[in-house]
Amino acid sequence: ASEAVNNVRKEELVRDLGKAGSETLAVVLYRGPVSRADIDYIRGVNCAFILRNLQVRGLVQKISNPQNSRSFLYEATPDLLKHLGVTEISSLPDYQVMREELEKFESEIQKLEQTELVVEQQTNI
Repeated sequence: ASEAVNNVRKEELVRDLGKAGSETLAVVLYRGPVSRADIDYIRGVNCAFILRNLQVRGLVQKISNPQNSRSFLYEATPDLLKHLGVTEISSLPDYQVMREELEKFESEIQKLEQTELVVEQQTNI
């Protein structure tokens, strides 16, 4: 049984990350630490398998969520940063610009969701 597990693991490590893996890594790098629910929401698909694959490769790691002890957050590993040639995430290309754009986008989404909620409440009155 352990030989079969090792074979599967080797196959996963040899295979290319692919578009889904690259997108998920980008979300973790530029938005992290980030919950799986947020990654799923941003990408629009369930990312459980991709996150597991990235963990097996040593590119992302689970950490405790300080705001909710029942959930985890995902962050880049030191090995990933080393592979990318940076010592800290803020050294990534356009990091600050991307963080600001993400915050602006998320703020706009929240405003839209609040507006939709108000409209929905008004139509239910």
